[in-house]
Amino acid sequence: MFLAAESCLRVLSLNNSSIKELPDSISNLKHLRYLDLSYTEIDELSDSICTLYDLQTLLLLDCYKLSQLPKKMGSLINLRYLEIDGVPLKEIPEEISNMKHLHFLSNVVLSDRNSGGFKMKSAAMLANLRCISGLENIKDATEASEANLIDKKGVSKLTLSWNVNGYVADSSQKENDILDALRPHTNLEHLGIENYRGTKFSDWIGNSSFSNLVSIMLLNCKSCYILPPLGQLTFLKDLKIIGCDSVVSIGDENHHNGPLFSCLESLEIYDMLEWKDWSFSSEAMQQGLQIFPLLKILRLENCEKLNWLTWLSSILGISVYL
Repeated sequence: MFLAAESCLRVLSLNNSSIKELPDSISNLKHLRYLDLSYTEIDELSDSICTLYDLQTLLLLDCYKLSQLPKKMGSLINLRYLEIDGVPLKEIPEEISNMKHLHFLSNVVLSDRNSGGFKMKSAAMLANLRCISGLENIKDATEASEANLIDKKGVSKLTLSWNVNGYVADSSQKENDILDALRPHTNLEHLGIENYRGTKFSDWIGNSSFSNLVSIMLLNCKSCYILPPLGQLTFLKDLKIIGCDSVVSIGDENHHNGPLFSCLESLEIYDMLEWKDWSFSSEAMQQGLQIFPLLKILRLENCEKLNWLTWLSSILGISVYL
């Protein structure tokens, strides 16, 4: 497929092609700067790719058969952008943490602290990222704070993910402290929290200082019994709450002078088996404050205990899809 002799090729895109493996002759592309293997069925990357010392961008988006990266990835000394969303990696090679020019790593996959692999302090060197997974491997809040998310002004989208595998946290307070330490910069626009194991969320979630937040997804946070008040996030347009099994009531939303959820356009709530109501402050109800004034789409599914008539009475006039 590739030239036997050294090539001057700078850009190579095999995006969405039928290729299933890269030949060792890829190493002949010594001047390659950009390599896109996204949406392919490649299940292994040989060490030969690690000889592309000028490579700056490597895209592996949705390579769903790829389970590991070459251990010698650290040899790609000029790599700046590594896209691995949709790649089922169990860990990231420890050498990646030594890449001085790597500014973007889409998914930081944390390893068990007793093994090699990527650690939280290495995330501090990344100017940008989109997801931190494997958070169950974090020892405590001090280790979590090593990522220094609060100073990463360039992070606009962030997902915090725990791989629970059915395990229950030893200490809910420790989980809450860890989530506190993962507070991002207020420039954040999109937030996702998956499989969080604490019984309550941190105070920064829903804080009005996160005024740039446009979307929030809370997924399978099964130990949480209370969700954060989100009504004062003035630009929040899209809210998804899925599989938070222990939540009985959502709210109480803090009272303020303007409408609650003033920009929310889409609200989706699924698999909330114990959820009964969404309570608003008595002050808000007495003053007749608008609630969901711009809501266009409401999707509710598998919420068997919800008091439908009482809850919907406050938001009549919207389109409902069941």
